Amino acid sequence: MADEIETGCREWVATEWPFERVAYPGRDVSWQAVPTVGTEGD
Repeated sequence: MADEIETGCREWVATEWPFERVAYPGRDVSWQAVPTVGTEGD
């Protein structure tokens, strides 16, 4: 079931949201590669 949910979410984001690049932490990139709020001058 998790695969179907992920596929549905990816399709929904791709068709309904105007983002040029979308990353899915823990799937496409590691959680370690995602900046933490406040670490880059926020």
